[in-house]
Formats: sequence, structure tokens, C-alpha cells
Amino acid sequence: MSDDQTPTREGLRAFAALDVARAVGMNRAEVRAWRTVGRARLAAGKAQAANDVLEYACFLAPDDAEAWELLGAARLALRRPGDAWSAIAAALVLEPTWKRAVLAKLCADADGRQEASERWREAAWRLAPEDEEARAALARAAGPEDGGAA
Repeated sequence: MSDDQTPTREGLRAFAALDVARAVGMNRAEVRAWRTVGRARLAAGKAQAANDVLEYACFLAPDDAEAWELLGAARLALRRPGDAWSAIAAALVLEPTWKRAVLAKLCADADGRQEASERWREAAWRLAPEDEEARAALARAAGPEDGGAA
């Protein structure tokens, strides 16, 4: 996993401008349906099926941050942290959230990159929501805000 492989916002927008979905006769609702199918397959523990569907969703709508996030989660479930990082990086470029930063941390953990893991844990806390329930979920997923023991 390499940070220099992070997609650029301009690159993703340029690809989105090609509007592949419309070129193949799909509208945005149909593209969102592919994302929904991918989420359901991931929730059912069918990571490879989710990966396949979500790759297609990302191809059709490269500006869909949620599809990239789900693709990263599917690839992480498949124990492919480098590939997961590529997808999560695209989601982060499009729309940085604490959940995506946690996924990036998990990729770094799976790849044995302690320094990157710590950077992403800190980024997750910088993006942390004010909602206490969400902050508790963040602490469970990434560790406490101060980096000490939970």
C-alpha cells in the first residue's frame, strides 16, 4: 500500500465526466442500486461477490464516495489491504469522513504499517463527529483519542 497511489480529486472528476453510466444506458438511481446490492452482499459475508458488484459501481460512478468506501471494505474483508487502500483513498479524496479514516487505519494495520496506522487514527479523531454514540464507535474501532489504552 503506497500513499503515492492515492487518486486525485481531479482524476476522479475527469473520469466521472466521461459519464460511463449514461454511455451504457444507466441513470444514477440504477448505479445506486449496484451500490446497494454490493452493500447487501458484504453484509451477508459474500466479500468476493460484493467486490465484483462494487467494482462495477465505481466504474459507472467514479465520483460515488460511498461506493469506493464499500469497495474498500470488501477488499479488506478479502484480506487485500493494498487494493482496499486504493479504494478507500478514492473515497477519502472525494469525501473525507472518520469512518473512511478508520478503514484506512485498518488497511495500514493489515499491511503492518504502524506509522501510517497512527496517522490515520489521528485523522479519524480530527474528523470525529460530535455525537457521543458515534464517538464511542470511533473509540472502539480506532482506539482512544489520546492514543492511550481504552
